[in-house]
Amino acid sequence: MALSDDAQFSLETKAGLSKHHIVLVLGRRDNPTDGVYDYSASLAKACRTLGSSVDVLEVEWINSGWLRAASRLIRDLRSYTPGWTVFQVTHLAWSRHGVPFGLLLVALAARLSGVRMAAIVHDPAGFAGDTFLVRVKRASQHLALSFFHRMASHVFVTVPSKCIPWSGNHFNKALTFLPVGSNIPVQIGSARKNASRYFSVVVFGVTEGPHGVEQRRAITEVLQKAAQAVGPVKLYAFGRGTSLTDGAWPQTDGRVKILSLGVLNNVAASRVLVQADVMLFVRGGISSRRGSAIAGLAHGLPVVAYRGLETAWPITEAGIELVNPGDIDGMASALVRIATDTSYRNQLRELSSNAYERYFAWDVIARTFLGTLECAQ
Repeated sequence: MALSDDAQFSLETKAGLSKHHIVLVLGRRDNPTDGVYDYSASLAKACRTLGSSVDVLEVEWINSGWLRAASRLIRDLRSYTPGWTVFQVTHLAWSRHGVPFGLLLVALAARLSGVRMAAIVHDPAGFAGDTFLVRVKRASQHLALSFFHRMASHVFVTVPSKCIPWSGNHFNKALTFLPVGSNIPVQIGSARKNASRYFSVVVFGVTEGPHGVEQRRAITEVLQKAAQAVGPVKLYAFGRGTSLTDGAWPQTDGRVKILSLGVLNNVAASRVLVQADVMLFVRGGISSRRGSAIAGLAHGLPVVAYRGLETAWPITEAGIELVNPGDIDGMASALVRIATDTSYRNQLRELSSNAYERYFAWDVIARTFLGTLECAQ
């Protein structure tokens, strides 16, 4: 009988920890920031703290081509102590156009060379959208991931398996749920200041391009509506897509103040998060693979977010107010309740902190990761 994600997660965090050498293999790095690279660095650090040897290796396929990249990867892997080679999989890291068939070539070369191979799939559902081209691309992504799953000894996914369209094609191998941790470490000594006359809202990242224009408009409209009930509102917007060069924010009246901060380093980002009263999340449905949302939980923030197909346990254990996508009035009402009901706001903060410590802290993620690899020996 297959275990639920909850039971499997609890079991594997208590399992023995692998002491074999682990190599995390990354594809093309994104700019100016790369969440998967940050994830790999944080996971490697947490695993090392638990006594495992972990290295991060990048595959430079975009400059050298797939055959040369595969050959170089095999050569590099032979220099490490035998253990696990774990591919970090996102569609755009392994393809210019988002269909990672080149990854299959690299993975096949690794398997034929005798490498014990696993993977962490960070975007298992594929691209969102309803156009014909997007549907074809998404079907191709699911096909590529299914083939990769067949080649790998073990596959981790960042959302519960019930949220993954191709999860029924297991080839007698289970998918292991491994959530994303916070990519913004909490800065020791940071403290919430309560002297501001503003109710403070934080947005971590806005989708770049045309969708970002829609998101900025929605965020501004939500804040305007909330300000009518709670008084002055200040928005701290940081991360990708939030600087003035990414696109102007809509004009607001004097009750809403918007600070467009752009990409910040970890120290500055943490200082912004601890000053906020609530996080607003409008980049699609919230889920356990959204590192920006997890950063809010790490800082004990209530979160007002859209629900989506990937919105499931354990993210729903946190202090989150869920509304349907595009429900401006619902988001504004949630902000007003959090702003005006101190007891409720504190309850949500406690739920966020507890959920982070139980499911999304890096030591918990590392124990699940290492325990699963140990059980798969």
